[in-house]
Amino acid sequence: MKAKEILNDLKLNTFCRLKLSKIHGVGVFAIRPIPKGKNPFESSRTYKLTKIPIEKIKKLRPALKRYVLDFCAVRDGFVLVPIFGINQIDIAHYLNHSKNSNLDAQIQTNGDTEFYTKSAIKTGVELTVDYSLFSEF
Repeated sequence: MKAKEILNDLKLNTFCRLKLSKIHGVGVFAIRPIPKGKNPFESSRTYKLTKIPIEKIKKLRPALKRYVLDFCAVRDGFVLVPIFGINQIDIAHYLNHSKNSNLDAQIQTNGDTEFYTKSAIKTGVELTVDYSLFSEF
């Protein structure tokens, strides 16, 4: 994107940033109000996921296995890993878990996950999702 496009994207589509979380490590926080039904990550890079059998992930060194399982969903015996590599995950991968989450997870037919606010979110609030909505692990 060119500078003008980036500035426009910041003004229109940037709602969140990473900060230290009281829930767990790093979390995603609203830096401005987010309306109900909004995907706060819609300007993020669109990417596809690839399925890797969980048994192959379990054979990795413990630190690598933990890294993949911390940031990738598990469905039907497969780990869904971004095809561009785990070192380039986007901000949505830092969402922390809550049974009383303020985001819904919607799995698309291609396996990608999109998130939408359940209600309006105020500036400073941590965004959370119920991991059981999109991962078995």
